[in-house]
Amino acid sequence: MKTKLLGKTPDELKAIAVSVGLPAFTGKQIAQWMYQKKVKSIDEMTNISKAGREKLAEKYELGVVAPLDVAVSPDGTKK
Repeated sequence: MKTKLLGKTPDELKAIAVSVGLPAFTGKQIAQWMYQKKVKSIDEMTNISKAGREKLAEKYELGVVAPLDVAVSPDGTKK
């Protein structure tokens, strides 16, 4: 089972990047992709090398999951 990246702090992401052989600054890039650009897969992180993305994907996943249920109120808002 792969470890989820979502919910990790920038310092934790930095340590993860270093652990798979990537430069420390890659942790900040991962954080930007997940928390600002809201990517749905590691492959979408295009400023990280393809080899780097493959190394990440071997042990980690983003952890983004689809909602189990969506409730729609009469005014159209969704929960």
